[in-house]
Amino acid sequence: YRIPGVVNTDAHYNHHGSGWLRNWFASSTDDPARISTAEMIEQAEAGHIVMSTGPFLSVKGFSKSYDKVAIPGDDLPAKDGKVTLKVTVQCPNWLDVNRVQLLINGRPSEAHNRTRKSDSDHHRRDSR
Repeated sequence: YRIPGVVNTDAHYNHHGSGWLRNWFASSTDDPARISTAEMIEQAEAGHIVMSTGPFLSVKGFSKSYDKVAIPGDDLPAKDGKVTLKVTVQCPNWLDVNRVQLLINGRPSEAHNRTRKSDSDHHRRDSR
């Protein structure tokens, strides 16, 4: 069984610090007025949810065995045992992300451990 996780602040009032825990759902639009409740239910049921304490992590997986793009919650068949991942991290100006590390079968992969210091060419700080 695969059980997608969700998180909530349990904040009932609008105060500083409220909302720092987030659920990111896959969506066909970035325009809040066009988001469909039915689509969000479908995405939740598919497990296309990422829990976060602030950063927005986008992961897309590719393999020669699969003709679609896999996102969090999907299975990614790879008959040759090889996959390619495209990882993008965005975060608000009140926090910083210094490390992105891949876990393979639940274990940290030292070969896929990226930090600002070791891989500065992969880190870009957007000042917008």
